[in-house]
Amino acid sequence: MAIDLLRDDTNCSKIEFAKEFDARKDIYFSFQIPKLPRLINEGEENVILTEDGEIIIFDNIHNVTVFLIDARRGIDQTAQKGDCGVGSGVMALCATGRNFPHGASGPDNPNHVMSVCLDFYRGYGLKDTFLSAASNNGEERGNTVLVPNSITARVSTARAPYDFLSTTPVRDFDALTTNFKNFRFAFKEHLNKIVVDVKRDDKEKFETIFEAETNFDILAANAVRIGLSFSGTTNLSIKDPTFSADISPY
Repeated sequence: MAIDLLRDDTNCSKIEFAKEFDARKDIYFSFQIPKLPRLINEGEENVILTEDGEIIIFDNIHNVTVFLIDARRGIDQTAQKGDCGVGSGVMALCATGRNFPHGASGPDNPNHVMSVCLDFYRGYGLKDTFLSAASNNGEERGNTVLVPNSITARVSTARAPYDFLSTTPVRDFDALTTNFKNFRFAFKEHLNKIVVDVKRDDKEKFETIFEAETNFDILAANAVRIGLSFSGTTNLSIKDPTFSADISPY
């Protein structure tokens, strides 16, 4: 049975922040998400009844992706790069043959440095699905099935511009019931380590839910910009996006 790639998602967007950061130093990016109403019961699909008796039609956010791009290339203002659905507005599907995302002119010239996807639908790590995810000899790493409620990282390597790094399932990560309040993304040790932390409603401190070693060649990109994208059937709302990083001297 074919996997639904969510190409019919009605809401998909990405932004790239103009600040250029020193990739040799640790980079932190955090934001808050709105608190969802406490659920009493669910009736029809996508219908929620709150404790006040208010009915809310809940349309899914399928994924949210934080990505780093090479600052040596200009800000990409082309809307038709990357696909909605499992591509999260970052990666292009093999099935569509869209232009390469983030200012790239072809498979050997990507702007992507690395990306981390909060994947409620769980398709960002699929193999044999995306352009520029396979090596020159056609070999590709990734998942053969959807991994429920997970985090996936991809990194630009000598093998492939969007090389699969890892996927980690996360407990209590369903978009309807999560009590996460803050997300914090860290790119550390010369971009050689990715860490995702969360702060739940009932906690005062962050806890780590994802870690991965990238083995990234810092000479490939010594200055980066941060981007944020999402795909779903409703708009994504975030609050207080915050950076902690050194401005690039390059």
